[in-house]
Amino acid sequence: MAKETKGSTKLAPLISAPLVAQGQMYFDDNLNKMIISEDGSTRLILTEQLDMFADITEVINITAQTGGANASFSTLGTSSVNKVEIENIGSVDAYIDLDTSASLTTGFKLTAGKALTLTNTNISSFSAITSSGTSTIRITGFGKTGNAGMLSIKELNQLAVTSSSSALTFTTLTTSTIRNLIVYNAGVNDCYFNFGATATTNNTYIKAGGYKMFNNISKIQFAAICSGSNTTTLCFMGLGA
Repeated sequence: MAKETKGSTKLAPLISAPLVAQGQMYFDDNLNKMIISEDGSTRLILTEQLDMFADITEVINITAQTGGANASFSTLGTSSVNKVEIENIGSVDAYIDLDTSASLTTGFKLTAGKALTLTNTNISSFSAITSSGTSTIRITGFGKTGNAGMLSIKELNQLAVTSSSSALTFTTLTTSTIRNLIVYNAGVNDCYFNFGATATTNNTYIKAGGYKMFNNISKIQFAAICSGSNTTTLCFMGLGA
């Protein structure tokens, strides 16, 4: 069964003042996982391990624009990269992908001023695109020679959510390869999320602009629904090995 990593033990001594203002940090004692908030936080962490010691770092910038742009680590490679921080430091929302071909229709929305941290991943190429204007996506990689992350398979997609239940199924990740999932409500209306082919308004609630993060899952089909006549868009990022 999928386990949502919101909570077991708060790690108050590890929370800095800015993070306290934005959300909370939780640690799952059973899964050895850590996340920082899930709704409206400036930083999200989806992690498989907490004890990665880096001796190589690299920073690259992507100027996200309507035609798309991409960049790759040159010092860090898939044999050494382990942790990646992706930050939208501009003023325009962008859609990112963990390859060289970000798309407005399948990319993961990274709102201006927000950041995403992935650990235990050895992905080293990235791309970003905007629907209008430009923004700067700063990507910081951390690694250690011979200590590459395990998660190398990614899949991103979007689901248009209406008052009728709809679903999408990953085609690259399988039930045996998927490990982690981030779901972001990129629209202006709340919705309800479920694993499987159908969703109802009794399922997991995701507010507009909110995130849900799951670790150690084995599901590749996801459904959602809005109440009344509302609509929204869910962005999905799956990582696997």
